[in-house]
Amino acid sequence: MPCTVVRFLYHPPLILMLVACGTTQATDIDVVLLAGQSNSVGRATPLVGLGGAVPGAALFDSRVQYYYDVDNTVGAFPADSGQTFGPLTKWFNTDANRSELGHEFGLARSLVAGRDTDVAVIKFAVGGSSISRWQPGQPDYEGLLEAVNDGIQELIDGGCHVNVLGLAWHQGESDANAANAGLYAGRLNTLISSVRSNLHTSFPTLGFDELKVALVEPAQSRPANDETLGRLNTVDSALQAFAASDPHAEFIETSDLAGFVDTVHFNSISQQTIGQRIANALGGVAQPEKPKTSFVQPDSISADTTFNGNFSANNLIGQLDSEESVVDSLAPSSGGAYASSLSANGTAALTLDFDTPQDVTDFVFWNYRNGSVSGARDNGTDRFTLELYDGRGGAGNLLGAYTSTVALAPQAGDTPAQVYDLGGVAEGVASAVLTLTDTDNNSFVGAHEIGFLAVPEPDSLALLVTLAATLLAPRR
Repeated sequence: MPCTVVRFLYHPPLILMLVACGTTQATDIDVVLLAGQSNSVGRATPLVGLGGAVPGAALFDSRVQYYYDVDNTVGAFPADSGQTFGPLTKWFNTDANRSELGHEFGLARSLVAGRDTDVAVIKFAVGGSSISRWQPGQPDYEGLLEAVNDGIQELIDGGCHVNVLGLAWHQGESDANAANAGLYAGRLNTLISSVRSNLHTSFPTLGFDELKVALVEPAQSRPANDETLGRLNTVDSALQAFAASDPHAEFIETSDLAGFVDTVHFNSISQQTIGQRIANALGGVAQPEKPKTSFVQPDSISADTTFNGNFSANNLIGQLDSEESVVDSLAPSSGGAYASSLSANGTAALTLDFDTPQDVTDFVFWNYRNGSVSGARDNGTDRFTLELYDGRGGAGNLLGAYTSTVALAPQAGDTPAQVYDLGGVAEGVASAVLTLTDTDNNSFVGAHEIGFLAVPEPDSLALLVTLAATLLAPRR
């Protein structure tokens, strides 16, 4: 039987599967394996717009086949593709009653864009799992072997020429404790060496004995305390040490990513970036370069919540020294804007307007801390939602939406900027609606300063040079 080349057409609300017939020779297909705990499962909710952050119709990708089996150790929400390949898609979390996604979108799309071959992704992941469950003979290890064996055998039976790019392992948060952190290095070595050995026995011609492994750094967004952070660093060190000692392993950093849906799970923009980094590590696909940007702020701000005392919404702009690198600036411990006497988990909504539409790539946020009140960093923002529009006043077309948790300001001293990558360039942003939320049962929410990174408009001289070059270019 020739390799069955599957093509998926996305047409809401139906997904149509087309099988291209008449193939008489084996078709090459790149295979990537995904495994780990909840960030490998994927707890990110799809966002609107912005650089492939998986809005509706972008779920369609005709060159990707996706086999997945995901679960959780607590509050089980098993979901799978039916023990066979299907289209690249979100999985449905029955516990949360919503669709969610992981690395697979950024990974698969980067591979498709950067290589000539089709892509098959096989994912087996279990939220909340310790690495002890991924040792030979344990349930998650055996589940991974079963999924990989079934998926690859299906491709081979279809006549495909399988090229295994490697395994992306994203796990470790559940081992950041006194009982397990010190054992992580030995268990990781057992896991990787056993996977290589067992899969090489099953498929001796596919190079599993030298399987590439991308070791993704566990999330370090909001560790509960310094002890937990120390345990995470122990796990981190074990992953990095393995990557340094194994010629077929690479460590994937995530500590620079700011976008989270909660205290530990990456949002869809961060997941997209992690997927791109995995594609680079396993498939040699370069990450897209971001355009050069400059710092901009809204020209005006209005609020639907009364801000208190002498603090107005317009205190959120124009407070920084523009002569230095603004993103590296520190917001002073006083100033800013805040709202109090809110209901528990209250919100303050702001509308940000630009006199000239901007092409934005990042949101920049300095959280609030009242330097005169002990512990008043808790009076800052815990979470924000940002909606971008092409009309003023939050009107017109919705260009993109972004949600993330926010790190608290330091207990003392000035406040550093937090930069949130929006996953691409949102072009022609005339306004934004920014909702600041307190999630700690507090009646106080605030911020010190806000802004954006935007692609600057070419200056008039550059435009004249470009025009002249166009006019003087030889014609054929």
